[in-house]
Amino acid sequence: MERLDTGPIRLGSTAKVKQPGQRAKVWTVTAVEPDRRFAWTARVFGTDMTGTHTLAASDTGTSNTLNVDIAGRGSWFVGRRLGGQIRSSLPKENAGFKRVAEAPEVSAVGGRGAPTAPGRRSARRRASR
Repeated sequence: MERLDTGPIRLGSTAKVKQPGQRAKVWTVTAVEPDRRFAWTARVFGTDMTGTHTLAASDTGTSNTLNVDIAGRGSWFVGRRLGGQIRSSLPKENAGFKRVAEAPEVSAVGGRGAPTAPGRRSARRRASR
């Protein structure tokens, strides 16, 4: 991941992210609740792909639930084409999120996310840290 701006994560912040088996994409932060939740969106084959990280206290520390939604014309096709790849990459993404969130100089963000809207494809994965 390469931040394309500086400072704390805020609405409109951008980062270039290269995910396993995919081309690099620019993600734009679309929602932030400090220390609870953040969501960011990228254009993928003409659709909007939104990843939401939701943090919650657990018996062993904090859990991060990652939800991926694909919306827009062609979301069904993109979900069918990339769904398996997205699901298989979620554990790697959560491991990377854990490394960054636990770094001493970084404050984690996250929180409760909205349920997936009808007509959207969704993949969820939970990782404890």
